[in-house]
Amino acid sequence: MKNTFLTIVMAIAGYCSYAQYLPLTAGNGNPLTGDLYIDGTTGSRLIFSYSGVGNSKVLLGSNYSIFGAGSKDDLTTYVRDNNPYSVWTNSLQRLIVNGDGNVGIGTTTPARKLDILSGTGVTPLAAVGPGGSVLIDNVGSGQSFYQANSFHQFQGSGGTPILTMFNGGNIGIGTASPVSIVDMEKNQNSNTIAYLRNTDSGSSATSQYIATDGNGNLQMGQTGTGFSSSGLLFPNSSFILSNQKANGLKIFTADATNLTLGTNNSAAFTILPGGNIGIGTVTPARKLDILSGTGVTPLAVIGPNGGILIDNVGSGQSYYQANSFHQFQGASGNPIVTMYNGGNVAIGTTDPKGYKLAVAGDAIAESMTVDLQANWPDYVFEKSYSLPPLSEVKTYIDQNQHLPGVPTADQVSKSGINLGEMNALLMKKVEELTLYLIEKDKQINEMNDKQQEINKQLLEQIKVLQNQLKQKL
Repeated sequence: MKNTFLTIVMAIAGYCSYAQYLPLTAGNGNPLTGDLYIDGTTGSRLIFSYSGVGNSKVLLGSNYSIFGAGSKDDLTTYVRDNNPYSVWTNSLQRLIVNGDGNVGIGTTTPARKLDILSGTGVTPLAAVGPGGSVLIDNVGSGQSFYQANSFHQFQGSGGTPILTMFNGGNIGIGTASPVSIVDMEKNQNSNTIAYLRNTDSGSSATSQYIATDGNGNLQMGQTGTGFSSSGLLFPNSSFILSNQKANGLKIFTADATNLTLGTNNSAAFTILPGGNIGIGTVTPARKLDILSGTGVTPLAVIGPNGGILIDNVGSGQSYYQANSFHQFQGASGNPIVTMYNGGNVAIGTTDPKGYKLAVAGDAIAESMTVDLQANWPDYVFEKSYSLPPLSEVKTYIDQNQHLPGVPTADQVSKSGINLGEMNALLMKKVEELTLYLIEKDKQINEMNDKQQEINKQLLEQIKVLQNQLKQKL
């Protein structure tokens, strides 16, 4: 076959010199208005010219398939009627162009300008090149641009990027250089709003939105006829974050399940359906249970005042203020016991007046021990102690109406008495009184001895007188 075709071509070439023409004839022997020639002006082209259908054309077969060139550089292949144009290989139709202009590859019924149908496991379209890109343009109204192993970008009418997806996984909306998984950018002097719209007019239809206000706050919520709240409901869970206008922000579960916050896949904060709260425990037995490990402070309240108030709903309360005091209060808020950071304790009053223990009212105890830091007055019995004469004590009492060293009645009424000091003072007075008694006992014994001596002498004198009297009688 190749040899036959070559022989025909050689024969034509031998018949036609440069720019020579071979007249064409019809099948009935009538000449056609056209020529078959070899054009050597632009690199020896074999041209079939048929002037009845435009410029350079060739009619093939009964379907009038036409190959033609409107100029020297254009090649046109088409069918003159509404029959499809197809390309076959290996007795199989590979490409078809139907009468509507739709092109099908792998299908004989293309419904769009280009339909590509492939078998299972076969890639229907591959754009291979240095850039490996595909551009889909909506004739100036926007376009999509795919670049292999780089990004996929949807562009607006001005070529501005609307949505860009990079091969690393980052998605940019309004930006072509996203710095995170999802990066949304808006260059406009207004609020930024992202909507999920539901256009249904039903009573339960809502639209979700995420917006930023002029103060930089992030707002999340829903709009619609069926709801007036704003919030987030996590799919496939019972967790709800909402803002029901006047009711404020709410975080809750929609059913009787625990609400848990945690880190490192471990629960740190738990609220049970009954309202008990656990920190460090998932089974709180009270309204607030705090559980910490060994050596860890379970609770710290830090602030300018550092205070904690524990209220028994009007029946009394305890108030702790760091580096100041701890106070137990009654139902009306009156202080019952106040313990100060300096170690002073006030009962029934808030002013201990510098004492370690101040009690405003009566006190009773089965036993009380006073341990003085000063010396106990045993020094009274030392030989070096100067015991004042009773005459001096009498003179002092006559002048002051109280014992020396003992506080006056006015002093006691104003400042009270120090039990430890008073007991020591009383012991001193008892010891001095003991010394006075010992001295008086000594004096009495001496007087008794003298009196007995005098009595003895008197008895002896009486006996002498009696004897003398007897002798005179």
